[in-house]
Amino acid sequence: MDAAGKARMLDEVKRIRTGSCTNLSGGLVSGMEMIEKIQASSGKKNEVASVLLMTDGEANEGYTATSEIIKCLTVEGRASLGIAGSGIAPRSRRMQRGGPPPQSAPQPGLFSRLGSMFSSSSNTSNASPAPPPMQQQQQQAFSPPPMLQQQQQQAFSPPPMQQQQQAPPSASPPSSMPGVHLTVEDLNLSPTPPNPPKAEGNLAATVYTFGFGADHNADLLQAVSEAGNGMYYFIDSAEKIPESFADCLGGLLSTVAQNISLEVKTTNEVSVASAFSGRDKKSSASGATCTLPLGDIQSEERRDVLLKLNLPKLDSEVTDWHVLTAKLSYFNVITSTMETREMQLRLSRPSTKRTDLESDDDVDTHKNRIMAAEAMQQAMVHAERGDMIQAQGLLQSAQDRIISSKSAASPICADMLSDMMDAQRDMSASGWSSGGKHKLKGKMQKHMVQRSNVSEDNAYTTKARHAKKSAFH
Repeated sequence: MDAAGKARMLDEVKRIRTGSCTNLSGGLVSGMEMIEKIQASSGKKNEVASVLLMTDGEANEGYTATSEIIKCLTVEGRASLGIAGSGIAPRSRRMQRGGPPPQSAPQPGLFSRLGSMFSSSSNTSNASPAPPPMQQQQQQAFSPPPMLQQQQQQAFSPPPMQQQQQAPPSASPPSSMPGVHLTVEDLNLSPTPPNPPKAEGNLAATVYTFGFGADHNADLLQAVSEAGNGMYYFIDSAEKIPESFADCLGGLLSTVAQNISLEVKTTNEVSVASAFSGRDKKSSASGATCTLPLGDIQSEERRDVLLKLNLPKLDSEVTDWHVLTAKLSYFNVITSTMETREMQLRLSRPSTKRTDLESDDDVDTHKNRIMAAEAMQQAMVHAERGDMIQAQGLLQSAQDRIISSKSAASPICADMLSDMMDAQRDMSASGWSSGGKHKLKGKMQKHMVQRSNVSEDNAYTTKARHAKKSAFH
């Protein structure tokens, strides 16, 4: 965005006026159609594009059901609702609240902060500050594990692309594709979580949602962000608005790959019992194939996929046994080309079980990550029923398990422990309704998807995000 674009954006923000209703569906359709129109006229459908949807209240005009609002994300979904070429939801669906919306000045705590954000960004330096200490630790802790260790519980990753130095947020993102790491482990976890409604057809842009204050529907905003391959941000004060948007924009500006899909095909009667990727999955009836859509990936990010495999019993020892083939497909934003990487997982199947093997550190970290995210989700269910003791107990059990694990000192585990302790403090009748639920929902998504969605630095903060947020301090 150049100086003229920033000036235009600032002028548009100043024109925003509050009304008496919240038409989320209308705003979402307007944003998606604007991007679709630009893509159609330019012929560039693979450029990074995103809709940032912000609200401080409940959807009470236009389409208000979660499933209907998610249909507004795509052309196909809008057609099923009877919306064609208009970002305005039918007036007949508006909830009656008495009279036309009054004209009013911009809301000081919300839109004026957005205006100051765009105004400040036009004068910021392009220099990238040094990453926070946590990020430096994360880079060291997350060095890719050795490929294909000769043991059943092992990790393997696609060959890393050439790494380049992180560019400033305002420059083009570095031409590197961070690894998507696939780990195989016998997990004692239940499949996670029930999949929310999905968008019909193809998305023209990702969708990031921002809930300001505690009066919005966090369940709705998270579901829309999941269907839109984005993230949900909870903003509990006006001061955090610029940093929350900066965190999101810093990530978007460093996107290096889109439409990532991991296809796993097993051989030799091996089947996929469970897959944990943070997103949806498609599996064959026999369990022989599993396709995992991973969305997009930003510079310095990684995706760790945990698989639980069923291996058949063998009659004799095998030294080179083919387990599966993994194929990674993605659109390289830097080169504007579709690319694929393919690898095989092969194991040694000895006649006797070895007892001297230890679990891989990365495998242990991400077992803890999935377990903690599930504990957060289950705790939310109990807290919504008013059973705060049971909710706190679930989080405490997850913390105890992490603390006793070999990966307890990793940056991700430290971040999870801090998040769960914060959630326990919020689990009172007043704390839960005044923002505790919203915060925990965002933190659960953060760990499930492996992406930052808070204004504060955390285990998933990248240099680009940190630099963009520092520009608004």
